[in-house]
Amino acid sequence: MIKHKRDFHIHATAHRLGNPNKDNTVQAIIACCAELGLDIVGIGEHLSLSSKHPAECMRSLVQEFRKIDPPMECFVGAEVDVLDRNGKVTCSPELKKELGLDYLLGSFHTRTWDQVNSNVHSFVEEEFSRLIGMIENCPHINVIAHPWRAGIKWEHNGSIQKWSFDLVQDEYQNRLIESALKHGMAVEINAGVEKAMEDGAYARFALKLKDAGVPISIGSDAHKIKNISRAIHVAEFLDRLGISDRHLWRPGNG
Repeated sequence: MIKHKRDFHIHATAHRLGNPNKDNTVQAIIACCAELGLDIVGIGEHLSLSSKHPAECMRSLVQEFRKIDPPMECFVGAEVDVLDRNGKVTCSPELKKELGLDYLLGSFHTRTWDQVNSNVHSFVEEEFSRLIGMIENCPHINVIAHPWRAGIKWEHNGSIQKWSFDLVQDEYQNRLIESALKHGMAVEINAGVEKAMEDGAYARFALKLKDAGVPISIGSDAHKIKNISRAIHVAEFLDRLGISDRHLWRPGNG
């Protein structure tokens, strides 16, 4: 049973350029997490090549974070992009240290992939290749964020009838798990697409992580305060699979 509810993928979208949500501050997020009864929380934002997410925004986020005395255990992190099959990411170890970040989530964002490439199998292979490159070449990354979750876009654009984790070959899943275990990285179970929790193949992937001993990170991927409650649903989903606190990641244990 999961006794200590947590969420390590919350976006403080007040700290971005272009379309900031001024109400979505670190302070407001912490207040919401306390209301929801979360015990361990990680707050951050995107740190990428996008003009909306420069390092200056992350600096302001960290400054706000450091001024707060939270009622629960809190960490500050960032979500960075993996750019190519060599695993190049948008935050160096030096920048991570300079910003004072506790952890980094590494993710492949498809951007326009679903618009220019109608082959979902190409997407599955591309994400696999980029994530393996990141795991092997970027030890400063702590968590593999939402692997293959973007597959739902191919359902949305009509290229496939229904997305399922069944479309991710066992070979890719198993190699990702083996590599994450070898290099000490956690893998995120993310409820950004809640239909994922109704997918038996996704549940089997979570069980593979548990059985292999890969730490599981819980992420709501909330860009709005109202969506932080997704983390509770993820914990309930994992509870049903027999996953407990000892199977879960937190900064400092992996």
